[in-house]
Amino acid sequence: MHFWAFILIFTAAHAKIQVSTARAPPPRAAMQFHAFEQCKGVETPFLMRNSSITRSRHGAAAFSADFFNHKVLKTFSKLEITMTKCADAVSYNTCEYEGTHKFSVGLCQLITSPTMPWSSSVNCLQPPVRCPLATGAYALRNATVDMSAVFKLAGPGILDGKFDNIYKADVRVFNEKNEMHICFTATYSVKRIKN
Repeated sequence: MHFWAFILIFTAAHAKIQVSTARAPPPRAAMQFHAFEQCKGVETPFLMRNSSITRSRHGAAAFSADFFNHKVLKTFSKLEITMTKCADAVSYNTCEYEGTHKFSVGLCQLITSPTMPWSSSVNCLQPPVRCPLATGAYALRNATVDMSAVFKLAGPGILDGKFDNIYKADVRVFNEKNEMHICFTATYSVKRIKN
């Protein structure tokens, strides 16, 4: 569930309008996750219990996590994503605020859409995500990002200038009463991968 929001973050934060149709094909790329954790100092009903990140020898990454939802969420009313770009993953003084993106329409349908880049990840979540979001344990196993779907959605220029930075996304999801229900931070970079 968190993972779909992460892909939405990446797509929304880095999308550019393409003005030329004669562009080279996009490079083979993969998202590398450096951290994926519950927001510090914030208690929400949907909690991440643990997470792990695995990388293949080609540079692709897969994400696994265990979650527990303590309260039924009838519908997603708002998604807020605050983006920060950093020169490296170690020094916070190399970071700069990039913007906050807010979404509030059709979030239940957007999460389960089969054409979105996160659909392969959402399909790795058990039990399946749907509105209302029931209480109980959720397990995400070996979730990946479909970069071809990212290119299809945002255009081949989405990766222009993105390979040399680390990105941090603070994601907050609100319930039908406009109360924060989910809060997490994802740190990632985009890497060229070998064939």
